[in-house]
Amino acid sequence: MPPRLYGAEATEATQWSGDYRRSILEIALIDAAFNKGIPLMAVCRGFQMVNVLFGAQLNQHVPWQLGAQRFQFNTPAKHLLGSKLPNSFRSAVSHHQAVKQEPFATDHIEPTIIYNGMVKGAELKYPVAAPMVLTQFHPEYLNTQSTEKTYAGKLKANALNLVISTSNDEFFKLFGTASLTHFRRNKVNIELLTPLR
Repeated sequence: MPPRLYGAEATEATQWSGDYRRSILEIALIDAAFNKGIPLMAVCRGFQMVNVLFGAQLNQHVPWQLGAQRFQFNTPAKHLLGSKLPNSFRSAVSHHQAVKQEPFATDHIEPTIIYNGMVKGAELKYPVAAPMVLTQFHPEYLNTQSTEKTYAGKLKANALNLVISTSNDEFFKLFGTASLTHFRRNKVNIELLTPLR
């Protein structure tokens, strides 16, 4: 993600040669989803974009964030994910920038998962709004082999796949159910507000 978008100078490890138009378009889409109450799930770069939109800063280079990590919710009962998923679960990570725990300056979202001083999961502060589920891990990866190079690492990844697969299924079911509930509620509200003819 271009450091200039969050007011920082690029370091040697984060020289940006990409197209700024993509980042600006993504930020505009996230802003529209937030303001129109559209459910949103943002993973990895999307997670970083949402956080930057709301005022967070990034650590520009964290090359050790590759493989699989075990996460734990800070406040499981309060949030959508934490209320349905196990308090502790594994998932794949692959990113070289990260959202800093401090300062996490935002009025709209709050961290749900902190890992070694980095925010790995966040949601809207006010759960009555449309769900916004944000992860710096990859729940869509059912197989972590691509991040493992050694034979021992591949064995560990194969064993881990079973755990990750179960967590992934629950993750996507949860977001799908929350989104469907949100749309149904909106439909009922519109019907209630429409005058009878």
